Amino acid sequence: MNFNDPMRNEFLYDQDRLERHVRKQELETGLTRRDILKNFLATSAAFAAAGTFTSKSSAQVPNPTILKPVDPAVFWDRGTNRETRFEALKGTGYLTPASHFFVRNHSATQVIQPQSWSLSIEGPGVANPTTFTLEDLAALQQVSLVRAIECAGNGRSFFGSQQGAAGSGTAWYLGAIGVGKWTGVRLSDLLDLAGIKPSAVDVI
Repeated sequence: MNFNDPMRNEFLYDQDRLERHVRKQELETGLTRRDILKNFLATSAAFAAAGTFTSKSSAQVPNPTILKPVDPAVFWDRGTNRETRFEALKGTGYLTPASHFFVRNHSATQVIQPQSWSLSIEGPGVANPTTFTLEDLAALQQVSLVRAIECAGNGRSFFGSQQGAAGSGTAWYLGAIGVGKWTGVRLSDLLDLAGIKPSAVDVI
């Protein structure tokens, strides 16, 4: 079996996470493993039913801070954020489609003008302050990597039941994560072009 297979690694991670939760519940509640798993499955089914029959039927409230279409059949509404529904990912494969990728915004999605946009690297940490246009970046070596991105608060809605104290912030279930194939220029290449100094602490 290929232990470098990302699907297997994700399965092992989820399995380990569940095992830890079950052991913790056994110690704290005195319930048997069988009863804990039965309760877990019942709760999961309730969440799925609520998502299928209640939230999907509600009208979507337009949100000017999010630019891409956010179909309520695909996302939970989290104010300025959108959480991907697990059931909406059925049949999409290992990579999360851009249309289904969760949205995490601290502010409105930025709208750029490609012809005038630029990226500057400057400050005392570089020897050659440099500005790159989108055209400049497109001309540099492009690298593609498959990586998962997860909000640090993913699963926050379960803090109360699992950690004994509710967490502040967006009440994510477990849908604030997505796997994508990301393509672009390495930050290290840009820093090299700007002449990053060995003594650098930060750059602007």
